[in-house]
Amino acid sequence: MIKTLAYIAIDQIQDGKKIFVSTFVKHKDLADIMNTFIETQRTYTMAAAATFIDAGTELAYLIALPSTYNIKI
Repeated sequence: MIKTLAYIAIDQIQDGKKIFVSTFVKHKDLADIMNTFIETQRTYTMAAAATFIDAGTELAYLIALPSTYNIKI
């Protein structure tokens, strides 16, 4: 669920960038380069968000598990 919301936000931001490029950049080659960069950003950001969410989820499970606090002295 959290990943879905993060992906939606990332998609909206990157789509906004693509709309900006298609509206204001009239040189086709430059627009193609910028759109390629935007797609690369989208891919990287989604992978980074997934990794961050997975790590945070695992940490939360580790902290929340009662067996984590069984300390033997």
